[in-house]
Amino acid sequence: MPGMRTLPGSLIGLATLAFALAPGLAHAQRSRTEDRARAPKTEVSVELLAEGGVAAGLAAQQWGRVFQQLGVPLRIRRPILDDEPEVKEQRFGTIRRVTAVGRLQQTGRITFPDRSFTLRDIDRLKEWLRELQTYGAQGSPEGKPAFGLSPKQFQQVFQALTPQLEVEVHGKGLQEALATLPLPDAFPIHLSVAAKELVRQTSDTRCSQHLKGLSLGTALAALLNDFGLGFRPSRTPSGDIELRVEPLEEGHDHWPVGWELPEDVSRLELARDFFKLRPLEYRDEPLPDLLRAVSAASGIPILVDTHQIRKEGIDLSRLRVRFPRRQASWSLLLRAATTPHKLTRRLRLDEAGRLLVWITSLRKSLKERRTKGIRRPGS
Repeated sequence: MPGMRTLPGSLIGLATLAFALAPGLAHAQRSRTEDRARAPKTEVSVELLAEGGVAAGLAAQQWGRVFQQLGVPLRIRRPILDDEPEVKEQRFGTIRRVTAVGRLQQTGRITFPDRSFTLRDIDRLKEWLRELQTYGAQGSPEGKPAFGLSPKQFQQVFQALTPQLEVEVHGKGLQEALATLPLPDAFPIHLSVAAKELVRQTSDTRCSQHLKGLSLGTALAALLNDFGLGFRPSRTPSGDIELRVEPLEEGHDHWPVGWELPEDVSRLELARDFFKLRPLEYRDEPLPDLLRAVSAASGIPILVDTHQIRKEGIDLSRLRVRFPRRQASWSLLLRAATTPHKLTRRLRLDEAGRLLVWITSLRKSLKERRTKGIRRPGS
């Protein structure tokens, strides 16, 4: 298949994503999401591995009173063999038991795997215990890498979004396009209130992208982008994972339209034909027509960040390209076609490892580079 190459094992292994918004499924889907969002009954307890010393003994009494006031069972004991701080979770039917094992230092500070507290930090401690009560041992997913998922959870979602999209959604409205994508039962879709409102506001908008042949994760992200939306895997209080759709302006990290190339992969080796010189010439060509022509000739999908470009007031339909006949590569041609208009092109990979070109604003691209781009965890 054009644009597809054999990739290092570190690039392969993402997942299938599907999404349905058919009217007949909406109510049942909301019900499943609401059921999953109900957290099980959670019991939180704390164990402190005590270091020796008089100061630690006094601190043990003080912490005992603190946890008693917070209503959280506390056990203070000597370490046994290779005891180390950890936060663990067990399930017994509808009961979830979370145990936070920490270390009580001689200074009176208590330390856990990723945080520590003194007797002056009672409010922070209370907040953390409440988080464990709500989300279990993994805590809240907000603000954490990989969408707050464990490596195993992320890999499961990635694998669910890897299969190739077998239908074309170009020219379709959002609901019609989404209804054609397979919905993974394990990861149901949930639209935020703001996303539902935006769907109503964009009822006349049509998908501008050609997405057939791309993996489902990249295809879904590109489709939603046309409508100002994005999605991210979100861990619910019950521990299940849903695919949450929300406006791109809400400030969360969203599933990217393609992933940055791993740092150990040569762009030339991966996309040799993209950099090969050939005679090229375009005379006063509309930019959208040029992008379609280059995609067809190179066999590499070209996707456009319509949301960001529209947000910056750039009208692609009014941009034209003049490229005098000369020896050039597809890469050089796209650079000449985009840079004068404050746009840029980036090589990315979909979840299955297929090469694509992402056209976005120069401002956004520079921002992503400063934050090391959008690479999948572990790559």
